[in-house]
Amino acid sequence: MATSLGFSKLSKWFSNKRTSSTKTREFEEAFRLFDANGDGKISSEELKYCLSCFGEEISLSGAQAAMKDFDLDDDGLLDYEEFLRLVKVSNGGGGGVDDDDDDLKKAFEMMEVEKGAGCITACGLKRMMRRLGEEKTDEECAAMIRAFDLDGNGVLDYYEFLRMMS
Repeated sequence: MATSLGFSKLSKWFSNKRTSSTKTREFEEAFRLFDANGDGKISSEELKYCLSCFGEEISLSGAQAAMKDFDLDDDGLLDYEEFLRLVKVSNGGGGGVDDDDDDLKKAFEMMEVEKGAGCITACGLKRMMRRLGEEKTDEECAAMIRAFDLDGNGVLDYYEFLRMMS
């Protein structure tokens, strides 16, 4: 598949550049994505749906069971702090949550066609791939964007970029 060929080199380059500084904005964005109704809590239904968007199939009862271990106030929902605990454990004990993404953030900013736009276009992706020695056509770059564009707006925001890089 063309997408995986292009991302293997890009992903390897970025993963070798990771630092250990803590970032929370990316986790807040992820939390907002999972919190579909915007009530500040993630329900088991929201967790199930979002995991399925990432290709992780889980039953509703499985989502409820997973949440139970992290639901500190026993309200059947995950608030932001409880969500962070779940992510920390899911990333092997915490390294993934506190590791960061300073270099990923810099890479994201390098791919922005317009500084501060908050999104990556196919053109920006193509330019970065070329810098890495990987020539891609406009259509290949557009296909890569489409593969990770969760909201269907034709560009990648930072959270979608992180998903692409994982």
